[in-house]
Formats: sequence, structure tokens, C-alpha cells
Amino acid sequence: MTKKDYEAIAKMFHPYTNNKSKHGIKLLGSTSAFAAHLIEYMEKDNPNFDRLKFMKAAGFDLGECEDIHEVLCEEE
Repeated sequence: MTKKDYEAIAKMFHPYTNNKSKHGIKLLGSTSAFAAHLIEYMEKDNPNFDRLKFMKAAGFDLGECEDIHEVLCEEE
């Protein structure tokens, strides 16, 4: 996968993470879990993948990033 692929995937989270969007849908639990699994895959695909940079690009706030990190740590 390329940087362009990672950026496109990150933008797909915006309807679920953007609190300012009039169409924003908050599905935090399932969104965080899905993001964790996606990040795990991307890290295996690219050892230089930056999980925090991806989460910020996807629109997750600090608390959500911590939730995702916890899910990833449980799986290790």
C-alpha cells in the first residue's frame, strides 16, 4: 500500500469521527475497534507506518486514540 492509500482510508473515517459534521454519525465503539484492526494490518504491511499520524488523519480525538491503542495492546 502507498501513502495515498493510507490517506484515502483515513478520510473514510471522517463521517464517524467528525463532531462538526452535520451528517456525523458517532459509532465510536465499533469505529475504534475497526480502526485498531485496520492499523494492525497496515503496520504489518509497512513497518514504517505511523499509527498516531493515521489516527489523527482519520479524525480521532485523543481519548479515541487511547481506546484504539488499548485494543491494539490487548491483541499483542
